[in-house]
Amino acid sequence: MNFILKDIFYSKNFRFIIYISLGLSYMSFMATHAPLGISWLPFHAERVLNSVNHILNNSDFVKFGITSWLGLKDTLSNQIYAVQAHEYIHYSIIKIIVGEENFSKYGSYFDNFILIVLSGIATELNLIVLRVKNNYIPENLLAAFSFAIFLSLPFTYRMNLAPWQDVYCLLFLLWSYILFAKNKKIIALLLYLYSFLWNYHWGLFFGTTYFFIKIFSLISKRQESWKELFPPSYRGEKSSWLIIFASFFSPVVSVLQSFLLRLENYQLTNSSALFRVGIDSASNIHHGGWLAPYQFLGGVRLTLCLDNNLPTITSAIKNPLSENIFLLNCFSAILGMFILSILSIISYYFLSVNKNKFRWVLGPFAIVFLASCSVLQQSVAVHLQGRSIFFAFIFIVGIINFFISFPPLKKKSPLIPLFSSILVISFILNNIKVSYLTGPNG
Repeated sequence: MNFILKDIFYSKNFRFIIYISLGLSYMSFMATHAPLGISWLPFHAERVLNSVNHILNNSDFVKFGITSWLGLKDTLSNQIYAVQAHEYIHYSIIKIIVGEENFSKYGSYFDNFILIVLSGIATELNLIVLRVKNNYIPENLLAAFSFAIFLSLPFTYRMNLAPWQDVYCLLFLLWSYILFAKNKKIIALLLYLYSFLWNYHWGLFFGTTYFFIKIFSLISKRQESWKELFPPSYRGEKSSWLIIFASFFSPVVSVLQSFLLRLENYQLTNSSALFRVGIDSASNIHHGGWLAPYQFLGGVRLTLCLDNNLPTITSAIKNPLSENIFLLNCFSAILGMFILSILSIISYYFLSVNKNKFRWVLGPFAIVFLASCSVLQQSVAVHLQGRSIFFAFIFIVGIINFFISFPPLKKKSPLIPLFSSILVISFILNNIKVSYLTGPNG
């Protein structure tokens, strides 16, 4: 009996069974009960289909490694919304196999699966970072906590409806961290480089962060301190530059592609950098200053409580009393999410200060996310559903660290796993409630 319990609570093989079971159960539940389900929203399905059609029809600009969100007819006027073609190769294969009629359904299924995989990878890295001896909460129970919270977060749920490139970028980035930790230095570096080919913005921020860490180390009295912020095996004077060059590779490729497209007289409809920062013009009404990007801390915008047009919700509001009940509980759920987000940030901070061994994961990741929110103020505020997926990792690291480090939860009592499980269930239910409020634009 003890052997069976030990296998359940500590076996890595059993842990993957937990991931699959929880993942499929959650997806099935949300597909049935969430107002928007878990399938692609129409606007996203159109973008993906357009991008795939350009690849399959071998549009001229595909030779530059680019495809477009705009339809085939729009390219006749040389207008394109440029996105990386390699990001749609797997969708192209899916369309070839299932046909256009079933493409959106099976494409959605694939992205649902990717989010389950991402939740598993984030959890495995979380366990590596947080691993402590003599912890009374079994490792597989912590894994179940981490996985279930990550997958049920509003940031993650919205990626079922309109997956951003950030999902794949985060997946390969966290995977590379696991490989760095296991000293698989060559494949880890390649995977790290590849992750930013999915979103060059993150590559630019990571590269800039590591570059300035190196520069500041040269003028600092503690010149050795910079090494703990670089991945293992890349902490030498020369090898550390490989991390910086790998980070900048994707931005350089993107600049070269834009240059070649303009030489071919293509008109790019992508937003400019200043527009995404928010200072291109006074008419940029989507720029709300430094505070607006942090709306994601509540999971969804407060305006969804004041003006939610989802039929499932509006049909339940039949009189002023029911409207007040909805408003109270809507604000309560978002406030609960906000409090948990702040708690996770505080816990993450103390962990990064005290956990020297994994400061190379925690430090740069947090700095880069903060820099993204601070610089791309308009972009992060407007695209609440995309950028915030990176915060999901910060959230679970902080929350799970809370269960390990909070003094009342460190007692060796059989009640601690039970009490922790009750708290986690309450967090997950709050995540689902906030996810239900997600609007039709994702």
